[in-house]
Formats: sequence, structure tokens, C-alpha cells
Amino acid sequence: MRFVPTRIKNGFAAGLSLLFSALLFFLIWKQMGWPAGGMDSWNHYLFARWAPTHPDLIWDQWGKTLFTIPTIPFAKFGMNGMYVFNVLCCLIGAFFCYKTARKLSILFPWMAVLFYVFQPIVFGNTISALTEPLNAMVLSIILYLLADNRFTWAALLTSFLPFFRTEGWVLLLGILIYFIASRKYIKIAFFAIGSLVFSVLGKLFYGDFKWFISSNPYFKEQSSGRDWGHGGWFHYLEAQKSIWGIVITLLTAISLVLLVVYMGRMLRNKTAEFRSVYSFWLLAPVLLGFFMAHTIIWVFGMFGSNGLTRVFYVVAPCSAVLASYALHKLCFIDIKRYRQALVVLLAGSCIYSGYKGSGTPFPWKSEVSIPANRIEPQLKKALSFINTSPYKEYHQVHQLPVVHVRNDTDPWASFDKAKATYLWSIDPDPKKDYMPENTIVIWDGVHAAREGGKPKGVMLGMSNYKKIMEYKSDIDSIHDVILFEKIK
Repeated sequence: MRFVPTRIKNGFAAGLSLLFSALLFFLIWKQMGWPAGGMDSWNHYLFARWAPTHPDLIWDQWGKTLFTIPTIPFAKFGMNGMYVFNVLCCLIGAFFCYKTARKLSILFPWMAVLFYVFQPIVFGNTISALTEPLNAMVLSIILYLLADNRFTWAALLTSFLPFFRTEGWVLLLGILIYFIASRKYIKIAFFAIGSLVFSVLGKLFYGDFKWFISSNPYFKEQSSGRDWGHGGWFHYLEAQKSIWGIVITLLTAISLVLLVVYMGRMLRNKTAEFRSVYSFWLLAPVLLGFFMAHTIIWVFGMFGSNGLTRVFYVVAPCSAVLASYALHKLCFIDIKRYRQALVVLLAGSCIYSGYKGSGTPFPWKSEVSIPANRIEPQLKKALSFINTSPYKEYHQVHQLPVVHVRNDTDPWASFDKAKATYLWSIDPDPKKDYMPENTIVIWDGVHAAREGGKPKGVMLGMSNYKKIMEYKSDIDSIHDVILFEKIK
């Protein structure tokens, strides 16, 4: 019996696509150097790892309460547990994209799985401990609930989006447009539930109803006036190959054009098609609103954005379903061979684009799937030196979450019990420096200088610390690692 891709049942095809995706994620995992997201991934793991010891970490607005809580049991298995959690989030998100496409009566709804997983930003950032996969999964569930006309549950879940990631406020506004277009005015009241819950929690634990705003690190960063850089209006558009990939970009563009044309016809003919109304008033506003918000934030250098592209993982469900909508419309020609060729072409191109756009080597190449940070060679030498010398017993000071993870040290331990602390704890004034005499500093040119507040010149100028070793990078001096010993 000949295999025909357009004849297989949707549920079977979706399951096969999910298993295929899981296998490829496993291969990336086995060949990785560091997790995607670098230091942010290591840091999120630390929050989940030490939250049972320090419950205040659960409420930390950088770590994100609704990410830290579900990852606590996974963190018991180390970083591997975090990778499992995020792969599950990705696959569940892809599954609900398929369910949404099926609810919308889209042809070949199982293709939504491939359109989701093989967006380069998704494919390249899932093996991590980042918050984006969970946020994207929640959004995909919301999209499904709205496709199924379950507005109350969708509104309740939407109300908590800002507490998965701060961009949730932007997503909430995009979803609000659909509620208004659907005339579900009373249901909009449920959008306040998440904020009310966190306001009450803030009052109970911190005595402040506005705690979730006043303690938000991105709002604080904005008010600090610190310069994190800025860029042009086309920054994210120019990065589309590494965000959506050429296939999803083209399909999404086609769907947006078709939606504008359709809505024009609908206004004239007064005939509404749910699939197009849903896409026009929900998928397009959420995706475009998110795109414009991040573009404005980066252009004006707001909220410590840094121009990161991985944030677009969050709205991957929208682009996946929009791509499926475009595929549905492109299948208007009811010719079997045409449809078969189109599905095979798009599936193959999408997978290829996912690998190329994310910079992930193909499975048959024996290359590192996610390269380690450029500091790794120098850091490895520094840690090897420390662990084979009397400095092994010294109190460590650094600004590198990865070192805490590898040594399984608690960054939030009380000072009298701490084996390691962050560099920002050192006061440049020797008279105010309370670090113990047997202290070794692991200085790096990025995090120590930026988050730790100790640029190289400051560290070298501190009379109570002596440079003992220096490991220079072959690429750039900002990846140098220097060891300092406290001498008095």
C-alpha cells in the first residue's frame, strides 16, 4: 500500500509529528554544549532548585512565580529535569495548535504541529530552562479555548498571563480585542482575576497591593534610566529567518493579506466565516501587537530589552495557526496531486528552515547542537585550577549562575552558611568589605562588570584583592576570566 501524506488521519499524523519532534529534541539535547538562553537558563534553574529552601524565591518577579512553582519538582533532577519540562511545554503547545486548527476546520490541521515546533525560535530555544516555552503553551491553550467558544475559562487563564512573563500584558490586550469583537463584554471582567489574586498575595506577604508592579524588575529597570542599548525599526523583521523562518514568514504574510481581503468582502456581503473572523480578530492582533510592542521597546531602549529575539517564542502559537490558515487557503484547488505536493513541500521546507534558522546542525553531523558560551574554555580552566589547589576550600565570589549550578551552591544562603556569594556583595571600600579572609573572586568581563557592578578597572583598583591568575579569551577580552584572592 502506497503512503499518501494527505490521506493519513489527522490524529495519527499529529501524534507522529509530535513523536518526530520529541526525537529531534532528544538528539539536540545529547549534542548540546550549554542550554539555550545561557546564563538566564542557569539562573531560572537556581530559582526552582532553591525555592523550597527559600520560599521568597517563589514570589520573585524575575524568576516568575508561575514558572518557578511548576518547575520545582523538575529541578530535583538537575538541569535535565528543566529540559524535560520545557520539551513537554513545547509539545503540549504544539498539540493545542493542532487542536485549534482542527476546531477551525482547517485542512491538514496536523501541519500546525510542524509549523509550531520548527519555527527557528522555538526549535532553537526549547532545550533550556527559559520561561518562554511555558508561556507559549499557555497561550496555545487559550487559543484553543476561544476556538471552542469557552470564553470564561479563556478569560480566567488570560488574566494570569502577565505572571508567566511581563509581556503577558501585551498578550492580554491583544486577546481583549477578540472579546470586544465577539461582544463578550461581561466576560471581560474575568481579565482582572489574575491581578486581584496577586494583589491579595502581595498584601499578605509584603504588605503591598501593588507588589506585582512595584517589584517587577523590568519596570524597575525602566525607572533606573540604565542604558541597555537600542536599535532600528526593522530589527526584528530583519531577524525573521531566525525567528519564524522563511516558510512561516511567507505563510503568515499570505494569511494576513488574505484576512484583509476577506474582511473587506465580509463587510460588503455581510457573510461571516468563523475561521477567518477568529484569525482576523484574535491571531493577527496578538501577533502584530506583540511584534509592534517589542519593536517600540527596542527602538527606544526600554525595560532592559536588549533586542532579544527569543521573546517571539511566546507568540509562536499565533504564527503556527496563521500558517495553517494560509495552507488551508492555498489548498483551494481540489486536485489531489497538487495538495500532496504542497503538504510535502511545506513540511520539508519547514523542518529545513527550523534547523538552518536556529543554527542547529542536522542530526547526521557530529557537531555541538547548542554551543557553550564563549567564556566556557576560560571558566573551565579557572575552576580546574581552584578545584586542584588550596583555594578549593575558599569562599567563592562571582556573578556566574553556571558556577553555582556546577558546584550546587546556594546563592541565597545566609552569609555565615554560604559557600559562594554574588559579586555585587563586595563593597569597593575595603573598610566596608565583609567578605571572609579566605575568599577567591572569579571575575568575568560580562556579568561581573554588568550585573556585579565591578568592571575590570574597579576590581584591579581594590587594594584588598590581588590578581592571582588570568585566563584570556582567544576571541574577545570581555570573555576573559580573572581570579582574585582577598589579601586583607
